[in-house]
Formats: sequence, structure tokens, C-alpha cells
Amino acid sequence: MAIDKHTGLYVNCGYETISGEAALFKHALMAGAAFAAAQPVAVSAQATATAATPDTTASAEIVVTATKREQRAQDTPLSIQAFGGDLLQRLGASGVNDYLDKVPGLTSFGNGNTRNNFTIRGVANIAGSFPAVGYYLDETPISDIGAPSIDLFDVDRVEILKGPQGTLFGEGSIGGLIRVLTTAPDPSKLSGRVSAGISSIKGGSPIYRIAGALNVPVTTNFALRGSVAYTDDGGFIDNRTTGTKDVNFVRSVNVRVAGLWKPIDAVTITPSLIYQRIRQGTDSFNNPTGADLVFANPAAGNFSLVNAAPNGGNLTLVDNARIASGTELTLANAFDGFSNARFYLPSLTVNVDGGAFNIISATSWYNFERSDLSDDRATAASFRSGLDQLTQFGVLPFRVPFPRGFPLAGTSRTNTFTQEVRLVSNDDGPLKWVVGGFYRNRNTFSSIVETAPDLTPLFGVNKIFETINSIRYRQLAGFGEVSYAVTPRFNLTGGLRVFREQIHATSQSGTFVPGGPPTFAPGYVQFPQIGPTGSSETSAVFKAAIDYKIAERVMLYALFSQGFRTGGINTRIIPAGANPALPAGSPVFYGSEKLDNYEVGVKSVFAEGRVLLNLAGFILETKNPQLPVELVPGFTATVNAAGGLSRSKGFEGEVQLRPIDGLTLGGNFAYTDAILVSAGTNGTLVAGSIIPNTPSFKAAAFAEGEIALGSEIKLRPRIDYAHTGSRFVGPSLDPTVAARPPFPAYDIVDLQLALAFHQFTLTGFVTNLGDARAVLSNPSFTQLFGLIVNRPRTIGLRLDASF
Repeated sequence: MAIDKHTGLYVNCGYETISGEAALFKHALMAGAAFAAAQPVAVSAQATATAATPDTTASAEIVVTATKREQRAQDTPLSIQAFGGDLLQRLGASGVNDYLDKVPGLTSFGNGNTRNNFTIRGVANIAGSFPAVGYYLDETPISDIGAPSIDLFDVDRVEILKGPQGTLFGEGSIGGLIRVLTTAPDPSKLSGRVSAGISSIKGGSPIYRIAGALNVPVTTNFALRGSVAYTDDGGFIDNRTTGTKDVNFVRSVNVRVAGLWKPIDAVTITPSLIYQRIRQGTDSFNNPTGADLVFANPAAGNFSLVNAAPNGGNLTLVDNARIASGTELTLANAFDGFSNARFYLPSLTVNVDGGAFNIISATSWYNFERSDLSDDRATAASFRSGLDQLTQFGVLPFRVPFPRGFPLAGTSRTNTFTQEVRLVSNDDGPLKWVVGGFYRNRNTFSSIVETAPDLTPLFGVNKIFETINSIRYRQLAGFGEVSYAVTPRFNLTGGLRVFREQIHATSQSGTFVPGGPPTFAPGYVQFPQIGPTGSSETSAVFKAAIDYKIAERVMLYALFSQGFRTGGINTRIIPAGANPALPAGSPVFYGSEKLDNYEVGVKSVFAEGRVLLNLAGFILETKNPQLPVELVPGFTATVNAAGGLSRSKGFEGEVQLRPIDGLTLGGNFAYTDAILVSAGTNGTLVAGSIIPNTPSFKAAAFAEGEIALGSEIKLRPRIDYAHTGSRFVGPSLDPTVAARPPFPAYDIVDLQLALAFHQFTLTGFVTNLGDARAVLSNPSFTQLFGLIVNRPRTIGLRLDASF
């Protein structure tokens, strides 16, 4: 099989925590294609991981386009967990939630469909406008707070890179990077596949999914590839107020068309167009006890979440996150909401083989839109609490009646143009390099409006709050990375990225304050309009690594790398003297934050390729981090905490065993201790707070076998287990709220049994065998109103066919 100099070979095995030891595959493939189809692999790379397919010869070796260039995986001193397209197909994966639990060190804060905000190694987005983990679709960065889940049909692989990737992938990858890489057209043959499945959710409506892909070689140097995937997820949460069943339905469609043209042997042109639409109902459930949720002890300023007994009993703190297995999932919203998202992404990649080096140009135009409508029960409870104070202290002679929630409507649009040009050396000598330039122009518009008509007769205004933002981000960057083999076993690597970010913004916002001690004066507060105004920042990040092979398949490495997260604009500001925490007033702009990563590790393969063992330890430190500071109750701004420091430290491990041919066992884990060491002179968080959305321990394991029932019939059983430890939805210590309990740990077991015959595979599966109720996230770091939970036990059948 030929190796494409841009993409490398395809990783088609295990749950490819790819470690970069080619010899593991060399010995495994010699044992037979049956084992190779199920073998998990471990790889370390800063970019794309690829490997020999199961039908290649024993001489095939794993190849990665490490650091955006072709390189053997065992020469790259970083770790990446990758899921090949074959494994994604066997798992029936359709979105981010289907691989999230299988990646220790990775968590997500969002609904898993229209909104995803990832955390890797305890590096989270506590405040700020940009995510802490980068998100790429092929060559295009689609990183955003609330990025959509990408449909995984006809995907070549998904890669999760741990640790900052700042030198080569820029802002937004301060904690790591997720790359979704689609399957490229192939001019050599006509091929295609289809997939159809149906499954039943306990207590919910059925799930239907159908998808197909077709690869057509038009000529010997030109091919087209198209795919379509449609999913109708019936949902499993009922709204007991409106009587609507399964209000958290999800319906999505993904369409992709791509071409590959080689006008001459040295030039490859790949245009692509991807369109995806997701329509989702209300994405969370709330209040499993059925009692009102209010804020406790408002006179003392303690706004902790509590459960108030309907008969006026005592207020007690609610651990609303602990849900017994089998609990019926309902909500009590005044109306049914929705969250809809769509994007289209035209792109063009050109690869020119210049002999001594390749020239690669990647151009894209990413267009994303989202609209949401929700019943904001958190604000409703806050208002009820504030207005009850007015009654309690005699300002109002009666208790003001309010609906359970307020309509909260939001729309957002993002248009991003990106252009990257890089040169990658082709020399086989000891010196290897990559150098390039990057340009991004990102324009965003967002509008969030919450209204309450019942306020009009009382206060003459029905608006709870409104924010309208128009922001443009422009970045120009240059990057490079050089590696030099001092000896055949000893390598040095260095990298640099220099960037300039410009921000131009206009913003208008206001909020209704329900009143309370000491003024008891409710009313609508209009914040000063911001802009048109702008700011700019120039900075650089570095990387340095060494690796040494103490044996043919045992490598030690040490790494220092940096990442950065772009600054932004505060849409709400207050004047000097209004808040003691911000004596000079809140800043309109806040700067980027930079992270330093120190990492050591070992990668090893022994027992003639039957055992793989990888270990890594890391310390990540962010100085002057972006932190929230409260302007008025319930509304915050972002500041760079001068003198502040957040630190995440831990270690990771992975092991794969092949005790006998046809049986693969594997597992991995991550321990993470992530805290805010110092809050500095700004911010409202307390030193010692645990970083949100970061379980201290996360692990996964699997066993997969292949049993030949005939020359063309195979039985493939598989079991997956995942454990996610307890974690806090927001900072564990916060002076504005009482101590809150963490989200509890949970365990998930999945089973499947596949029968493969000729070009067909029939798979029966059970996901969430124990019917666990796992809380994945909620809409807000600071509230427990509306919990996003995993899908209950699901039983299904899927048929795949290829040609």
C-alpha cells in the first residue's frame, strides 16, 4: 500500500490509544488479520495518527503525520488517543458522546449535540470567550464554546491530543485538541457502504439511523466521494407540566461531498463541502423530587440551591445530582424548549510535492448558526427569592406570583475564514522541519433576550436581561518546528509560534435586578454600551522535547510545551468604585492566558509485540488565568487574575494485551489533581477550588474477540467498561454560594455481538447495561437547574454492508 505524503496510512484498529510502536503491529499482523482487526493501539503524536490496515503485509509499519508531517509514531514524544473509522463503525458511534467515556482525561460540558465545551487534563474554560480544547474538522478549526458534535459516519478517524498544541495548532488548544478527519476520495476503485439501525431506549422513544457513502473514481486521477447520515433519536425525558413526552428528541442530518484531483503526479487538490443540521428539544431534566427549587437565606446573601418543601417546611441543601438507577426522567418547565444548530463548511486543500519539501495550502470558510429557547427556571427562582425578600421586609404587602420560569431566547452566528500555508521537509536526513503561516478572520454575532410579561404591571418593564454582541477576531501567526537526530536513538525537537490577535467589538446589555438588602430597590439596570472599540495583542509560545530509545521498542521522552487562549471582551462593565473586588471598574477587554506544560513519559512494547505499556506524568500551570468576577448578583465579567495560578498535575497509563490470537484486552486511566492555587488580586473564586468538570480519576477498559465460524463468517463479541469519578460542575469553593456537592461518579458497561459474513455485518448491542443515571453536565457552572444526563439502557440492532 502506498503512503500518501500528506495523510499517511490509515489506523484501523482497536480503541486506538495509539502509542507509536510500529513493531507492535508488525508482530500482531503476522499473527493474522483476525487479531489485527480488533487490536487496540497506542500512539503519541502532535497531529494525525495513521497505521497499516489489517490486510496489509507484515512489513507494514505505523506511520503518522506527526507535527503536521509524515513521521514514524515512535519518534514523537507526545500521546494521542485515536479511534479509527473501522472501530467507530463497529461501535456504531454517531457523535461525541459515543467516545467521550472511553478517553481518560477528557470530559465535556454541554448537551453533547448542539453544545460541547471540552476539558482535557484539568484545563477547563472557567471564564472567557474561547474554549480550552481545540476542535478541528479536517484542516479547519471549529473551536467554540458550544461547538456542535460532528456526525461520525464516513469518518477516517478521531484523534484526541492531550496537552497544549499551541505551536502548531494555535489558540484554543491550550489543554489539548480533538480532530475529526473524514475519509478522502479514492481514484483507484469504486466502493461504498450503507448502515441502518434501530434501537429502543428504556422509558423513551425509538432511535432510527440510516447512512450511506459512495466513492466513485471518475478517471484514474479524479474521484468523488459523497455521504449522507440521518438520525432520529426519539428522546427519553417527559415534561410533566405540558404533558409532552420525550421532549429531548434529537434529529440530525449530515451531508458531505468531496473530490480528489491529481492534475499532475506532484499536485493533489481536494475540495470538500460539509453540511450538518441538528434539531433538538429541551436537553435536560430537573427536580426529580417535584418540589420547588429556590434560593436559601436571601437576607444573608446566601444563594445556595435548596429544596423547599411545598408545605413551607425547612430549607435544606439539595444534592440534585444524585439520581438512582432506573429513575424516571422528567422536567417541570412551563413550555417545551429547543436548541437548533447548523453549519456548512466549504474547504480546499492543495498539496504540492516540491521534491525536497511539500507545500500544503488549506483554505476554509466555516459558517455556524444556532438558535435556542429555554425555560430559565434558575432565573425564575432567583427572582422569586429576591421579590420574597421585599415581602418579608414589608416593602411589598403581598407575595408576587410568578410562573415557574421565563422564556430565554438566544441566536448566534459565526463566520470564520481560515488560511494556512505550510512547508514540510521531505529530506530523510537527521534534520526535519515544518514552517508555515496562519490567518483567521472570525466574525460573531449573538443575541440573548429573556422576558417576563408579568413584570410589566409591577415595574413597567418586562425584560429580564438582554445582550447583543458583534465581535470580530483577526489573527495572523507564523509557526515552525524543527527536529534533529543527534544519534539514531537520540532526538531533539523545538517549536515556536508567534501570533498577533486583534479584537473589534460592539456590545449592548442590561439586566433586571430583583432587589434585596440593603436597598430593596428592584429595577432594570442598563450597562454602558461598549464600542465600537478594539484591542490587540502580540505574543509567542514555545516547545522543546527530547526523546531517547533505550531499546528498539522502548522510548523515554521529556517535553516542555506552551499553549495560549485568546482574550476577549466583557459584554457587561461597571464603573470604578461600584465593586470592591474591581476598584478601577471592570475592564472592557481581557488578555490571553498562557499555559506551561511539563511532561515525561515512557512507551514500550515487549513480549514479541503482545504487550504494550505506556505511562506519562504531567504538570500544567496557567499564570494570570481568565477568571470570573461578579458585577451584580448573578452576572459576571472575565478578568485576568493578576498573580493568579491554576495547576493541574497527574499521570496517565495504558496497557494492551494479546494473550492468545483472536483476543485483545486493553485499558487506560488518568489521575488528575487540578486546583486554583491562587486567585490573585482579581476574581471572586477562592484559592484551593477544584477546577470544574475535572474528575480526579477516570478509566476505561475493553475486551474484544474474533471467532472464525467458517472461511467468510466471523463472530465478534466485545465489552466496554468506563468509569468517571466525581467532579464539580463549578468551582468547589466560591464565596457567593455555600459548599455544593460534586456530581457523583458513575460506571457504564456496553455489550455487543457482531456476526460478519461476506460484505455484511449484523450487530446486536446493549449500551448502558446497568441503566445508570449519570449526570454529564448542566447549563450553568453556578446553578443546578436542569441536569444533562446520559441515555438510559438502550438495546438495538444494526446492519452494515460494504462493497
